[in-house]
Order: sequence, then structure tokens, then C-alpha cells
Amino acid sequence: LSERFGRGRSRLSIGGTQQADEDLELGRRRGFLRGVCRWLALTAFAVFAILPLLWLARLALQGATPEEGIGLTHFMAVIDDPVWRTSLLRTGLRALLTAAAAVVLAVPMAYAWSRRLLAGERLMAVTMLVSLMMPAVVLAFPLIHLNELLGWLGMPYAVGLAHLSFAVPLAVWILAAGMAQVPVALDEMAMQDGFGFTHFIVRVLLPAIHHQVRGAFLACFLVGWMEFLFARVLGSVVWPPSVVMLSESVAALPAVQAGMPRLEWQVLAAAAWLVLLPVVLAVYALRDQLPDMLSLFRLPSMRVRGRRSRGTLENA
Repeated sequence: LSERFGRGRSRLSIGGTQQADEDLELGRRRGFLRGVCRWLALTAFAVFAILPLLWLARLALQGATPEEGIGLTHFMAVIDDPVWRTSLLRTGLRALLTAAAAVVLAVPMAYAWSRRLLAGERLMAVTMLVSLMMPAVVLAFPLIHLNELLGWLGMPYAVGLAHLSFAVPLAVWILAAGMAQVPVALDEMAMQDGFGFTHFIVRVLLPAIHHQVRGAFLACFLVGWMEFLFARVLGSVVWPPSVVMLSESVAALPAVQAGMPRLEWQVLAAAAWLVLLPVVLAVYALRDQLPDMLSLFRLPSMRVRGRRSRGTLENA
């Protein structure tokens, strides 16, 4: 009996090992196929996304004649143009000031939200989401009327104030997600050491979340640099923002395409790359923070954690 029982166990073990090996091999094949499909999808997306940029770069770097070869002649033509140069400088300066103002205004609101110092946190979260997702055209009409009454229509700060309506909620969301990860014990220790609120924010809290501060600043800068509607309806006609100038130039291409020389296409391609360059640099600087910034809606709730910890203590 013992011999028969041992033989049966050995046969079962051999059969189970073979089945496990087959399952393992099938899992490897499926994983390989998934990896191949994933890389093919990413390659196709990269080709469709990068191909227009490569075409613009090739067109901008080529000379007006085949004898000139590759160079930065068209980029220098854009920079030497006083209208384009002033537009790029003004747009960049306004975007920087808007981003700095948005971060400064967002710090106290983000701290109050992350520490749950205000009542109605759900209403505040919904308000932030509505501000982030609201179409810009909804605010365009009241802002146009308000700026006409104040005499600010066509002024650079009119566009900057309009951009703050979207930049401040975005900065609050990013900073609050970072401040929620800082333990409250750090606040209590700083207060016991004699730190005031402003001193604590500047010397302790902001250095602890410097990655989120940088991400919020760059995200708000991109809002001020790339936003089109407010820049179009509130911006100056004499010195329009760079995105407005580029869009109007591109919109005029089909009407004069037959008579437009190749040089005009190359200059516009160089201008497009100059407008795109800050976006590329900002995204490259945020390459390590993009996964966290894309998951900002998972802001932890201190109330939920408190309830869970209280329940675990009671069970213990």
C-alpha cells in the first residue's frame, strides 16, 4: 500500500509540475505579446506626435536656397523682427509674473486645504474642480465687460489677471497635494521652536515641498504662455501675444498660399519653434513629476485616515 501510495503521489507531483511549467510558459508568451503591442502603440503615437515637429524643424533650419544649407537664419529673422521680439518678450514676462503671483496666492489656500482648517472641504474640492474644468469662453464675456469699464482692455495685465482665474486653482491643487504628505507634527515642532506662520511657510514648509512648488510654477507658466482665448480678446492689437500672432499668421496661409514664397513658410516654422521651445523645456523639467501631477485627484483625506486609525486602535 505504501508503495502504491508513493507512486500515486509521484505521478501527481510530476503532472502538477508539468502543468505549472506550461502555465509559466503561457504567461511568458502573453507577457511578450503585451510588451510588443505596447511598444508598437507607443511607437505609432510617437511617430504621429513627433513627425509634425520634425517637419517644422526641417523647414525652419533649411536655407532659402539649396546652396545655403542648414542654419539658424530664419530663427534670427524672427528675433530681429521688432514685432515678434517684443511679442515673445512680453508674453514670457507676463507668463512669469502670472505664475509667481499664482503660486504666492495659492500657498495659504493650499495650506488651509491640506490641513483641513476650513469647513466644507468637499465644497472647496468641487469648487476647485469646477474652476479647473470650466471653459474659458464662459468667463470671456464678463471679463471683457469688466476690462472695458476699467479701461484695461488691450493691456498686458488684463490678460494676466484673466489667466490667474485658472492658474490659482491649479497651483492650489498641486501645492495641497504636496502639503498633505508633510506630517502635521512638523508644524507643531516649528511652532514650539518659536516660528511664526510666515517664517514656518517660507523656511520649513516650502523647502519640504520644493518639487511641488516648481511643478506649480511651471504649470502656471504654461497656462500663461499657451492660453489663447483671453490673450486674443483681451490682449493688445499693436503688440499681440505670441500665440495670437502665430495663429493669425497660420490662418492667413491658405488665402495667400499660391503666391507665398517658400521663405515665408520657413520663417513661420522658425516662429512656431520659438513659441514651442518654452513648452518643451517646461515639460522636460517636469518629466519626473508628471506621474504625480496626473494623479492629483487622489488627494488623501485626513478624516478618513483618522477614522481608520481610531478603528484599528479600538480593535486592538
